[in-house]
Amino acid sequence: MDKNDLLIGEVYAKGDILLQVIRGNCKSSLEAQLNNLEEEWAEFCQDTIAVKSSVEESLHHWQEYEENRDKLIEWLGEAETVCDTTGNLFPADLETLNLEIEKNEVLVYVKQSTT
Repeated sequence: MDKNDLLIGEVYAKGDILLQVIRGNCKSSLEAQLNNLEEEWAEFCQDTIAVKSSVEESLHHWQEYEENRDKLIEWLGEAETVCDTTGNLFPADLETLNLEIEKNEVLVYVKQSTT
């Protein structure tokens, strides 16, 4: 981006020098082209900022996803250790398990509705 800024700067500088020595239709055409280049470059820079912001937001969401995935894996491991040999949860832990599932469902719903 910085390299392109330098190139655009050179074009403007050379265009300004050229504008001082030419007249007529060529001058107005060159002025229009320089103005058009300036507008297109400004638009490109704004678009680049928007894309950068979107990528940063996506990275943030990915990190949140990975953290939540790791927490879920840990929680599932803990829940698995609570199971008895038949695969059934002990009755005292079943209520805790249901509360945790409901809490996590609310978190998922809140995250989905904010994105």
